[in-house]
Amino acid sequence: MAVPPSSALLYFLLFVIAQFVLATASVNWHRFILCNESCGWLPRINLRRSLRYFLRAFIIVAMLTLVGILLGVVVIVLLMLFEKIIGSDTAGLIAGGVSTVIILVWMVALFLRFSVALPGAALDTLGLRAALRATRGQGWLFVTLSVIAVLVVFLGAIFNPLVALLPGVAWDVGFVAQLGVDFVVTMLGLSLLTTLYGVFVENRKLV
Repeated sequence: MAVPPSSALLYFLLFVIAQFVLATASVNWHRFILCNESCGWLPRINLRRSLRYFLRAFIIVAMLTLVGILLGVVVIVLLMLFEKIIGSDTAGLIAGGVSTVIILVWMVALFLRFSVALPGAALDTLGLRAALRATRGQGWLFVTLSVIAVLVVFLGAIFNPLVALLPGVAWDVGFVAQLGVDFVVTMLGLSLLTTLYGVFVENRKLV
């Protein structure tokens, strides 16, 4: 649903608060796994670390969004030329779909490489450039992880619409189920980042 202009600021503030809460939970999870720092039922709130985590995530997303827009413009121009040369709209659509998938997988792989710096924000260690250096030479591994991540997020996103199609299922049941799926997907993502940091930065063994 479209957000009315009168509520736009409220929605934006709620979004920022939600992201900051997620950053705080992420910091606690990374420190629990990597530093064995337990915090009990209530999370420890370290404003400096949470703010740094939030800002790093924002920088990564903003930077990759800009790159994605630029690549999208280039691909659209090339596809228009391709369609004129080939003279087939179907071929252009196929080429556009393939190009979109390739760009998406590449950008998620790059996102994962940069995101190794997020546990670094929780542990007061490496930044974005150091994250790229630590993951250098592992392109195909991150492409594989990117494909898996895209599939997991896609399956999580379509879960609620699929449940809504089932006969006799109330919307609130589907909503609660979607919250559970979103929680699992989020924890898988945080665990993946924690593992990548442990393997590539701290040289830990997977088994």
